[in-house]
Amino acid sequence: MCVLISEGNYMAEQIISRFFVVGINYRTASAEQRSMFSLSETAYTLLLQDAKQANIRSLFALSTCNRSEIYFFGHDESIIVDLFLRHTKGDINVFKTAGFVKRGTVAFEHLFNVAAGFDSQILGDYEVLGQLKKAVLISRGYDMIGPVMDRTINFAQQASKAIKTKTHLSTGTVSVSYAAVEWLKNNIQTRDKKILLFGTGKFGRNIAKNLRHYFESNIVVINRTDETAKQFAEETGLNWRPFNALKNVVQEADVIIVCTHSSEYTILPEFLTGEKPQCIMDLSVPLNVHPDVTNINGVQLAGIDEVSQILRHTMEKRKGELPKAKAIISEYLGELNSWMQMQRYSPIIKELKSKLHQLSPAHVDGTQLVSCRVNKTISELAVNLREKNEKGCLYIHAFKDFLQPGVAE
Repeated sequence: MCVLISEGNYMAEQIISRFFVVGINYRTASAEQRSMFSLSETAYTLLLQDAKQANIRSLFALSTCNRSEIYFFGHDESIIVDLFLRHTKGDINVFKTAGFVKRGTVAFEHLFNVAAGFDSQILGDYEVLGQLKKAVLISRGYDMIGPVMDRTINFAQQASKAIKTKTHLSTGTVSVSYAAVEWLKNNIQTRDKKILLFGTGKFGRNIAKNLRHYFESNIVVINRTDETAKQFAEETGLNWRPFNALKNVVQEADVIIVCTHSSEYTILPEFLTGEKPQCIMDLSVPLNVHPDVTNINGVQLAGIDEVSQILRHTMEKRKGELPKAKAIISEYLGELNSWMQMQRYSPIIKELKSKLHQLSPAHVDGTQLVSCRVNKTISELAVNLREKNEKGCLYIHAFKDFLQPGVAE
């Protein structure tokens, strides 16, 4: 008589209960606090080595500007909290107020949410998945990704990929530099236009990159420091002009993008003649374009508020995709749980596979055919174990079916 077994859920619960996340992120911690817990690559490798000596089998750490989080399988988070503090400049009092520990189902959900961009400052930010993959690769190099962690990461990545391809959670403009270009595409006919980029700081560099990608227009850069403008132009293949030619360059341009962040106005009404249509985009904080330029005929002035409308529209669309994305995560979490339940059969399957290979020469000719029949038998057993849960009977039937002389596969 075949007896149904029910330890599957218990097995999965045991695995789930040993999964932890220890960390600190933007939701509860300031940038200054997060920087205290930042893990350099050197610190990360030392943490991995110490964790291994502490008999932690599976662990990886994700450290970005928004978060420093350690994911691991274990029985007690205190060891990892100690390692976290040891290998960063973190303070235990700060961790107690701004850090967190998640365990079990909540920890799994957190990992899946992070991988999918749910937990990013910008909803749907897909960059975090690449950062996660890099973190796992480093940990794998120290043999700190065990089979259950490996499968967990695999399911999280599959869910993230499915969300990206089946929803619009990661589509649309999410940075001001991209939004600026999007606004230009929607409002200005930029073909054959002369574009002036005034300001080559980090923000200006991002805009220049996007301008080059989307437009074939003549782009000129100018900066209050000529050497900076020259070096930037050489790096990007753009044209540059000296700062003392600013007034003339402004008059020549059709589109002027300002991101100088000066404490005073840098684009003045007297720079403009009103002889042709011109668009000025002021992305500086504080504003660097004198408001009186709007009184000049043919001048259109757009500020950060107009550009931000595109960002708000994108975020509303992304929020509308959340129900679909959450359903996908639930589906993959369910598959991970099913896989965990199947782990109770792993010794049976390994034993059977070994014995079938031992028995096969007497009953089957041809190495390739043997391998094919063994794999088919094991595959059918795995399916039946998952669906019927009758361990003893299915084990016997698998032997019986394999040993029966049958038609060649």
